Amino acid sequence: ITQDIILTNSATMTVTAGTSLLMSEGVSIKGERKCHIILQGSALSKVIVKSALPQTYWGQLIVSGDSSSIEITHADIMSGQTYAMDSSTLLITDSYLHDYLKLPTKNLIYTHNARYFHMNRCHISNYYQVNPFNTALLIENSLFDYINEDGIDCDNSPSAIIRNCTFRNG
Repeated sequence: ITQDIILTNSATMTVTAGTSLLMSEGVSIKGERKCHIILQGSALSKVIVKSALPQTYWGQLIVSGDSSSIEITHADIMSGQTYAMDSSTLLITDSYLHDYLKLPTKNLIYTHNARYFHMNRCHISNYYQVNPFNTALLIENSLFDYINEDGIDCDNSPSAIIRNCTFRNG
């Protein structure tokens, strides 16, 4: 993918099991109000999202606005960010998000005034921080390792539950 993909008018983008998205440096997939980004891998066939060139960072999977969402299941997301903004929802399950050490942006996962963020059975590795801001969240049954800064930084999150997680090497 060599240029930004922008979803409008309640569009849904679904990426199915076994698909690899090779992202150019700085390129993002963006969803506006009522749009949905769905990465739907399986235990045997993950969705892979990574930079097209080694040692570069692509942009973001990002949604913003009421009734928009990102749903990630059985995915391997490398060297990019996942953002949910302004009344959107972020659900991440059975996935591996890793290798995002770009300054000054820092956040591997970021929410800002999102409606809800739920992460379950994930592995988060080699990163600065997951930063839910003013977002109700549940993070559970996940492994966080090779943490280079805060790990999880729940800024002003009204209902933050983190349970049954392991933090190591950070």
